[in-house]
Amino acid sequence: MSLKLRLLAIVAGVLMLGLVADLAIILQGARQAVVDEINANLLFSRDLLGFFVSDTRHLLSREDVERLSVVFQDLRHVRVSVASSPGEWTVLNERPDAVRPPAWFEYLVVPADRDFPDIEFHGWGNASIRIQATPDDEVAEVWGEVTGLLPLMLGLVVLVCLLVYVGIWFGLAPLRGLHDGFRRLEADEFDVCLPTDAVPELADTQRRFNHLAAVLASHNAERAALMRRLVTMQEDERRSIARELHDEMGPHLFGLRSRLSALAWSAEAGDTASMPDRARAMQDGLEHLQQQVRRLLKQLRPPVLDDLGLAQALDGLVADWQRRHPEVDWVLARCDLAVMPDDAVQVTAYRAVQECLTNVARHAAATRAVVQLWTEDDARLRLDVTDNGAGQPHRLVPGMGLTGLRERVVALNGAMALESGEQGEGLRVSVTLPLTASASPDHPEPIG
Repeated sequence: MSLKLRLLAIVAGVLMLGLVADLAIILQGARQAVVDEINANLLFSRDLLGFFVSDTRHLLSREDVERLSVVFQDLRHVRVSVASSPGEWTVLNERPDAVRPPAWFEYLVVPADRDFPDIEFHGWGNASIRIQATPDDEVAEVWGEVTGLLPLMLGLVVLVCLLVYVGIWFGLAPLRGLHDGFRRLEADEFDVCLPTDAVPELADTQRRFNHLAAVLASHNAERAALMRRLVTMQEDERRSIARELHDEMGPHLFGLRSRLSALAWSAEAGDTASMPDRARAMQDGLEHLQQQVRRLLKQLRPPVLDDLGLAQALDGLVADWQRRHPEVDWVLARCDLAVMPDDAVQVTAYRAVQECLTNVARHAAATRAVVQLWTEDDARLRLDVTDNGAGQPHRLVPGMGLTGLRERVVALNGAMALESGEQGEGLRVSVTLPLTASASPDHPEPIG
């Protein structure tokens, strides 16, 4: 059931309760009025008949009966009967039968246990007069009043419900605007802005909605920028690899080819004296090419991850920094991997530690760097790199260093945070990654 119908049902229920209460009050008043009026008519009829009897001392004649009929003809709520012989009663004020209301209504107005005593007069020879209460016509009058008033009251209830419905429809306009705003957000229309001065009760909700829309718009813009940066980074890496192949390996391959041709010429010419030198030159060229290939492979993907795994790879990385910079205390304090992460997550974690330790060596001026790596709830990989150096940089350059690392982490649906020490000294880099890499459809998975 919609909110409008619920509110309308509440209002209609309250009105119907009021209608029932009004009917109860009307019936209670009618009950007392019927009793009072019947009692008053009984007393009046008794006094009137007593006066007539006191004025008549002879036997009741036909003319007396006709006079009594005229006297009591218009008397309501009582029936006056005369008996000239035992058991033969003649009604003096016979009235047409009124429309009888339902039995339950009669019971509500005049309960069955309510008894009005008969009044009888004797002494006119063999004649007797009896007065009886007849509440039927009074109950019928009350029934007519109620049935005439009830449609009016029901019509009033319907009219009030219609007015309330219209009022609720206009009153819920801000909620309809809020609903339309969420629909537009669902359709990626983040420029929606709701008015905040229409309804005071919804002003705070509307302000929060506008703030949500602004945040989503900002995140959408950041996501688009991140997408562009990731694509640019991939193209830059591919361009760098192509340059390496062209500028470094190309000349060496051409030189090897030239030396191989010279060696073949020497062999054909019988110049055995120059052949060892030419072979050594080819060996040096091949060794240089092998170094270039290893360096390129390491740039694309650390081979140590495939050979030793993430834990030993990080241990070797920390040990290598200890050899290169002995003045800094490099520590791998924790490496608990209850569940092995996916390959892409391992590469990103390794690159994160590599980038953080590089920043410590180049910029932090620290004397201690601590690396911690562990799995959490068998669902996330947590990484902390802490140093006691200069603290957080004032500005991060997009696509470089920590910002580039953050882009890689976000591409895998992870999170990264930087936190300075209490006195602004030292830096803590915290990275959270899912154990199972699930790159967002909007973010291509980073290379290496």
